[in-house]
Parts: sequence; structure tokens; C-alpha cells
Amino acid sequence: MSNQMSPLSSSGNSQTPYPAASAPAPLSLTSQHLISSLPTSSQASNIDAQPLSGLNPGDNRTSSEILPLPPPAPCRPYASMQLSNVTDGYGRIAGSQGHPRVTTAPGFSGLTTIQRTNNMRLEHANQSLPQGSRKGKRRGKAVRPPGLSRRDQGPSIEDCISIATGGVEVVSIDVLVYLPMPPMSDINFYRLPRQSIFYEINKDAYHMVLEALGLFHQYPNLPTSTTVFDLLSDITTKLRQRYDLPSVSSSLPLAPQELLPLHLMGFSNHGRANGSFNTAKLRTMPYETTTTIRHLLNGNGVYVVPKLVITKNNHFQLHTIIRNYPLEANISLAQVYLGSDNTVRPHRCLSKRVYNMFRNDCDAKLDTHALEAGAMEESCEEDNDDSDEEDAAVVAQSLMRPASEELDDHLLHSPLIGPNALPREPSSPPPAPIQNSSITDQLLPKKLWAERWIQPPPLGFIPIFFDDERVHAIFKTVSEIQREGIVSPGFQVKGTNEQELAAELIVLMRTSIQSGDWTRILSPDRHFMRVDDQDNYVSSGPGLEQSTMTEVFHQFFEEREDEFCTTLYEDYTTLQCMDLQILPSKHEELVLFGAVTALALVYGHYPGHLNPLLLIYLLNNCDLSCLHRDLVSSYLPSVSEMLDRWLNLGPTDSIGEFASHFASYHNIQVGVLNGRSEAGHQKLASEMLHNVVIGPVGVENAYFAAFIKGFLLPGATGFNLADIVRSFFGGPEEFVRTAEASTIRDFKSLDIRIVCSLGNQSLDELAEALSVAGAHFAGKTFEDIIKDFLISIGAPCPQLLAVTKDRFSPEVKASLSGLQSPTFRMRLMCWAVTGAPRVLRDGEPMQIILVDDNDTSYLPHGLSDSLRAAYLQSGSCSFRTCSRSMRIPASYLIQLLKDTYNPDAEIKNAQVAIHHWLLIQMLDSAGTYNMA
Repeated sequence: MSNQMSPLSSSGNSQTPYPAASAPAPLSLTSQHLISSLPTSSQASNIDAQPLSGLNPGDNRTSSEILPLPPPAPCRPYASMQLSNVTDGYGRIAGSQGHPRVTTAPGFSGLTTIQRTNNMRLEHANQSLPQGSRKGKRRGKAVRPPGLSRRDQGPSIEDCISIATGGVEVVSIDVLVYLPMPPMSDINFYRLPRQSIFYEINKDAYHMVLEALGLFHQYPNLPTSTTVFDLLSDITTKLRQRYDLPSVSSSLPLAPQELLPLHLMGFSNHGRANGSFNTAKLRTMPYETTTTIRHLLNGNGVYVVPKLVITKNNHFQLHTIIRNYPLEANISLAQVYLGSDNTVRPHRCLSKRVYNMFRNDCDAKLDTHALEAGAMEESCEEDNDDSDEEDAAVVAQSLMRPASEELDDHLLHSPLIGPNALPREPSSPPPAPIQNSSITDQLLPKKLWAERWIQPPPLGFIPIFFDDERVHAIFKTVSEIQREGIVSPGFQVKGTNEQELAAELIVLMRTSIQSGDWTRILSPDRHFMRVDDQDNYVSSGPGLEQSTMTEVFHQFFEEREDEFCTTLYEDYTTLQCMDLQILPSKHEELVLFGAVTALALVYGHYPGHLNPLLLIYLLNNCDLSCLHRDLVSSYLPSVSEMLDRWLNLGPTDSIGEFASHFASYHNIQVGVLNGRSEAGHQKLASEMLHNVVIGPVGVENAYFAAFIKGFLLPGATGFNLADIVRSFFGGPEEFVRTAEASTIRDFKSLDIRIVCSLGNQSLDELAEALSVAGAHFAGKTFEDIIKDFLISIGAPCPQLLAVTKDRFSPEVKASLSGLQSPTFRMRLMCWAVTGAPRVLRDGEPMQIILVDDNDTSYLPHGLSDSLRAAYLQSGSCSFRTCSRSMRIPASYLIQLLKDTYNPDAEIKNAQVAIHHWLLIQMLDSAGTYNMA
């Protein structure tokens, strides 16, 4: 608090908004104080003298003789009830609600001597001072009177905790058991939430449904020393009285908590509402056998978000979810509020009904009749009829999957288009291309898209993870599934720039190729360090890691993509396969390219122009059935339409319209397909899809075998990337789709926050500069200026750019070939600000901030005034890749807006000047790591 004195106040007195002559003085304690407080003759020379009421004009006695000194009042605590005689500053006693108004008449026995004296003085001031002195005065801001600080009355986790007899700490807990999430195909079909939602708007209705299903459990006064494992085990025992909940089955020696059919859930994003529906979301959380309730209560932001998990009766709310879908129960839908059917029969549609009812909370449809619409009931009946067949299919998929160490041998003998599509023994030779109708029945695949694709379930010991945690979750999972006695050493790379760091990392990757174990590359114990020429530490951190990985991806997906890939359909590529034999050097490069492709997906970077359907196919263990109709239609609608037309034809129908396809992708003429059988006609549909997505050769080809060997990133334990990705929410489809979403297609693709962080004076200067900068800037804001720059195309000043481009890094100079791309500036900004020319979905959004010259984060601390002035004069922008921020000096922007320009010059107006300035700043910074 400032100790400066106001000119209108004396030392030790509080300030007043009124002039000193009219301000009421503090209440006097003695008459001596009263006399000393009255103005002297010199002080009151401009005030007409008025006799004080109660004093005779001729009386020469002092006021102390006339007004005897009262005995000192005893000290007593302050109480607001004692202030019954407060004045309003003009001699009038202010009334107090609930108390009688006190009169100022002389001689009133209710007033003390001091009170009467003060009232007389105030009346004298009221009569002698000009009455209009306060007119026109604006009332100042009200000041809160002194008092004890008041704590926010919001809920606290301590409200749930109490001490029982014997000093035992206890808490009352409500456990909500969420139904398992349906497969992604059902989520897309019924438009269900893609993640577990914390239901706040409809929490009472949701709790009522869970209670009817036996999925709401209360534990009053539970000791906080109780382990989470014991709590979930007790709930499992209760649920098994009503449902069939098998434990997780695995050949691995799993921990006890990993065998339970229930998974603990916590909040993502610290419980903050986000997404298009503005809801808080839940995700599965790992925990140890020794984890107690007290540990959860200490997990602020993960399990404890007081405003969400503290109920009205001070219960702590905990969330779990059933692992395996579907949950089957023999119930009446009407009894559990999920329909109007009173018949008690088996239902496997509970998850779909509950999530279709409550959806994303704000769009809930609580009308039970709405649940009867569509295919919900038919789907449930189909599920019941086909449950044995589906379970057998899932088991068959898991049994037919080869171990990682047998990968190469398996690929050399695998069928052309997946084990499930061709029902024959794995050791059977691959079929020859169809030339006529003499194909034997046992080689014919099932009808394409005749059966719904069932995504293999996640491995029970790998928790579900989401896009915003993909890097951390995958590295953490790899470290947790190591066998006992196997220690992942991790790695450290260092260099003076990103190119040297990338080179060191590639050397380590080649070591993993030789050992066949990629555990070290996927270790969470990873360090990227930048040093100077003397090997002294300069910087490190996640921003440097992103910049290094971007350099690796640039080398393989831009500089060397043509070496490994070939265009197959539209702009999508597939692997380039030539001879059946492959040189050892080419084999190693293909393994390395496969590993870099997988790492790109791990980091959320889309790998070049590879067909996303090809990547999904590889992550599903080369099973063509995973390329279902909806998936193909979302990426290649023309192919999906072509295959539908083919499937609607018969073996005797004309197929002349497909001549171009068979010539391009099968190298045959349609005439040789005349006389085909029905089975051959159906098999051709599968081959048509295979040849458009994968190519004319199968994955048993030596080139594909080498690529897949690196792409799966196998570890010493036998697990690989495909095993881990099964636990990604949505499976391989979403894993690839979310990586592709990081590709910048337009301004809406950016995860950007544009902030104007200026003081009032700078804001006024900016507004004035915008008003005089020309019609283009009329009514514009800083956000409009940045958006206008990002969506513009090309070089604003080509000649000036040509003069300065030699100072850019080699990677940046190479990227200038794409300057005319509509997204070049957007990718450039992401590259300069975040270290990656794509949208980073993990962490905070990219920030573009307009700052004052004295902003503490604009330039490093301790910078000399002359150097700071030089930066400001040149308009240097501050880039921080770790914090993903760019700070723009407002003074330079204002200067460009106010400058006068020659319309015949290259910089002909303020818009061109600003665009050229920002472009050069980003080109200078791109490819350079800056520590926050």
C-alpha cells in the first residue's frame, strides 16, 4: 500500500474527497481539542464571524470553564451499535434504521457535552460556509468499511471430511458407475458423446437412472485410509449380484487393480468445461493398489473439483466406468426409466440408451419415448441374436494376431487382404489375380461390407487415453509394460541447432533397428538439449523437442517422400514397391521410414501424403474389414460410391463403366472378367478397395514388410504401437483422424488466441492510429489485423523479401517455394510460435499478444536500455516456443499505421507494411527454438 500523502490530508489523518475547509473534523475527545480544531482568525479571514450558540458574547471565561471536562470513557470494544450520533457532514444527524432520531436542539438532555459541542461547531460551519460548495461534485466510489476478511462460501473438500470416534478421519462418498462406452460405429450412428461427460445440468435425473440400474453406491463415514482397490472390489461384488462382470483376462502378470472390471475415472482439463457443448469431461485414471481415498482427496483438479464433486449434503462424488462393452442385464426398460417396455428380458443396449438420453448434458433428451425411435430396439435384438457370433469373431481376431517377434515370418505368408477377409489357413499361399471363373470357393472372401466391423477391445491393462494426452500416454504406457528386470535407459540428444539434434536422434533410431527394440525411443525419460559451440547448456524443454521432431519429419516427409512413396489415388500415396528382393541398405531405410511415420502419428503430426485408410489398415493388423463403408466414404467418397455400384450388380451384368478402374489399378481389361461367378464378383469388390488404398501388392511384399517392421515400433515385451492404439479413444480410426486434423486447411483449423494486452493510453493511441490509417482499417481491431495477415497469400513485398532471404535458415528458404499456398502464412506462424508447422492439440493454444513496450515478458530481464530501444525501434517480435506465444510491440504497429507511404513504392500503404513486417519476423524466427 502506498505511503504517499495527499495534499489535502495531514499526517495520520484519512483522506477526504471534499475541500479542507468544509470537511468535518474527527470527533473531539476534549473541549481543548475542540478549540484547537476551530479556525484561527488568519485562517478564517474570509468567513463571517458567527457566535457559537450556547456561549454569551460578553462572557470572558474560557470554554474549558464553561464546558467542564468529562471523565475519560472506559475502554471498550468497538461496536457499530454505539455510533448512534453520526452526522452527514453538514450538521445534520444522520438517522440510523431501528433507532430514534436524535435532535440537535440546545439543552437536549439525551446529548453528552461533547456531542452538543460538536453539533454546535457543525451548525456554525453549515451556516458560515457557502451553501453551493458541493454542487457539481461527483460522488466518489464507495469504500468498504473496515472489517474481518470474508472467505468465499463455496464448497470445500474439507466440508466432506470429519473425525469419527477414536480420531479416525472419515468421508462420505457417492460412487457413480458409468456404463461402458459403445463402439465408435455406434457413437457415430447415434451421435453419442465421444467421451465420458460429467452430467451437471441433469445430474438428478442421471443419478436416478444409475440408482435404478444399481450403479449408484453410497458409503457414509468411510475411513479415508480405505484403499481405492478395496472400494472398487466391494462395488464389483455388489454389481456381480446383478450383472455378469468378468475380470480382465490376460497372460500377463497384471496388478490386482488392473484385473477389476471397473476403471477409476478423474477429470480431464482440471474439470474445466470445454468443447462445443461446454461440458466437463472424465477420463480413466491409473492408480496403485496402495492408493487410498485420502490420496484422491489430495488430487486437486483430477479427482477433486469442489464445485462439481461436493454434493449438497457434503458427500464426495467419485466416478468409475465399466471396462467391457456391452453390459447385459435381464431387466424391464420401464423400471430403469430407459423405455416404456415393461417386459423383463435381456438387454445389451443399456449404454446406447443412457448416452442417447443424456448425450452431452446440455442437449439431453429425457423423453423415454424418444428412445424407442430408430434402430435402437432392433439393434438390441440383433446384438442378442448375434452375441455368440460376435464374441467368437473377437476371439478369432485376437487368436489370429501374430506375436511381434514373428512379424516378418507372418508377413511373408499372410493373405493378400487380411486374415478375416480370406477364410483359409495362414500358411496357404496368396491367391493369384482373378482372371476367370475357375477360382475355387475356398479362396473367395466374404461379401465386402456385409458385416459390421467390430473394433478389437482395448487391452485391459492399458487405460483409455485421448488426443490431448497422446504423447504422454504412449510413452508412459511403454514404460509401464516393461517386464521385470528390463530397464528402459531413455536417451539424451544435444546439439547447437535442431539439425544436429535430429541427426543424433536418427542415429539412436538406427540402433533400435538393429536391436529390434524401440522401447528406448519411446521412453518418457527423454531429453533434448541445445548447447553452444563450447558444449555449454543453452536451453531445453518440450518446445525444443517439438522443433527437433519437426526437423525429422521435414527430412522424411518433404525431402525424401518421393524416395519411399508413390501417388496411388488422388493426392494420397502408398508405399513404393519394386522388386521382390530388397537390398539390406534399402531395408534399413524403409524400417526407419516406417518408424518415423509411426512417431509422427504419436506426436500428432500427419505423415506426408500417405493414405489415412492405409495407416488405419496397418494399425488394425492388416485386416481389410476395418475399412468399413462409412470410413471409406469419409475419406474417398468416390471409391465408396463405385464399390456400392459394383455390389449392386451381378456376375452377368455389364461392367463396362469400371473399365478405367481395372486398367489403372489392376492392369487388366474388363473383358477377362466376363463369366465370373457370384463369389468371384464379390471377391473382386474387396480387391478393388485393396488396390485403391494399399496398392496392387499385398503387405507380404518385402518393401511393406520392412516398413511395417518399423511402423509398429515393437518393444522387448512383445507389445507394439498397434496394441497401445487400441486404447486410444475411438481406436486406430480416431488416432489417425486426429493426427490428420492437425493439418492446417484454413483459418478455422488454427488453435489460436489473439490478445490485445495494452494500457489505456496505448489503446487510445492504437484507436487513433487505426482511424487515420485509411479506409482499410476503419473499424478494425488488432484481431482483424492478424487475421487479415494470415488469410492473405504470397509475398507483400517480393523485392524486399529477395534481398533478406539469405539470412533465413535453409529449411525456411526451402519452404518459400510454397509461398503462394493459401495456408502458407498460417503454417509459418505455427512454426515460428510453437516449433511445428501444424496445430498442436496438446496443451494451451497458440497466443498472439499485442503488448506495451514495458511488458516484462516481451524482452529478457536485465537487457540494457540501449539494446531494448534497438529492439523496439526495429519492431522485433518476441517468440517463445515453450509457452507458444508471440508478443508484438504496439509502438511499432502504431508507427506503421501512422506513417505516410508512396503509392508507387513497393510498400505502398500501411497494410503492405504490416504484412511485410510480420512475414519477415516469422521467417526469421521459424526453425529456431526460443525458451519461455
